[in-house]
Amino acid sequence: NFTMACDGEILISLIEKRPSIYDYKDKDHSNRAVQDKLWEEISKEMNVNVSVCKNKWTSLRNSYARELREIKNKKSGSAASKKRKWYLFESMSFLSNFMLQHKQMTSNVSDS
Repeated sequence: NFTMACDGEILISLIEKRPSIYDYKDKDHSNRAVQDKLWEEISKEMNVNVSVCKNKWTSLRNSYARELREIKNKKSGSAASKKRKWYLFESMSFLSNFMLQHKQMTSNVSDS
């Protein structure tokens, strides 16, 4: 059960130690056998099914991407919003460069 914040934080820290999962330039990022092994390791450490870990990671990554977009879309001169930052935003900050690189790579492909 991933209802507690610490579970998300643990999952994030386990994934951060495994760059092949999130770094599109990593030599093993496209290697299915390596990916399966990494997710199996995470699953065992979390003591939950691989699919639960993957689904939670997708949800966390999407939430982080949404926060990044909101920050980017805020006008620099606008009044500060009362909305608080997502509680796991800082924990996932290691992803910021990878998400921006991937977005630029995909937009460059679609532009040509």
